[in-house]
Amino acid sequence: MKLKAFLLTALMAFSFCSQAEIVEYDTVEWNGHLYTLIGSGTVYEIADYADTKNGYVVSINSQEENDFIVDTWSSIGSSPNAYITASLLIGANDAMTEGVWAWDSGETFSYDNWRGAEPNDGGDYGEDYAIMYLQEDPDLLGQWNDVSDLYNRISIVEVEMLSLVDVNTPLAFGAFLLAWLFGRRTLTEKQDR
Repeated sequence: MKLKAFLLTALMAFSFCSQAEIVEYDTVEWNGHLYTLIGSGTVYEIADYADTKNGYVVSINSQEENDFIVDTWSSIGSSPNAYITASLLIGANDAMTEGVWAWDSGETFSYDNWRGAEPNDGGDYGEDYAIMYLQEDPDLLGQWNDVSDLYNRISIVEVEMLSLVDVNTPLAFGAFLLAWLFGRRTLTEKQDR
């Protein structure tokens, strides 16, 4: 519990200022994916950071995945400064075409959990990016809202565990080739007997 309080304090400290380096706080495995809570950054900094990790800003494709995120990180919402610190940037946006929501990952946008009349593209600057509320308020917890790109946000980077193996590197390709050849030779030798 002390660790979560420390993380919350750190997240609050970084929520309103830009930082040169995004900080990783917590990584959890679920359903073949790694989810890493990261410190505050702009929409663009977070997306760039996710790319460097061979991942993307979290895509939420089911009620179960939405619940997993809420159950894992909702304690962030107990902050006294909860509006920004407890609103988690997720990877949905309609920046390309207003009203047509898409995931940064390219996955089909087939699930949503919008709050009430959201998304509404309100405000003076347009609202093209989605957040999930992590406040303890049951009327908000786990629901989504559309927001502008003006504020730094905390987020989650999602990485498919299979994507962590890069077959494009010579070493990985060489290991794959040797394993394939060895396995094929062993199979051929068994057939000859």
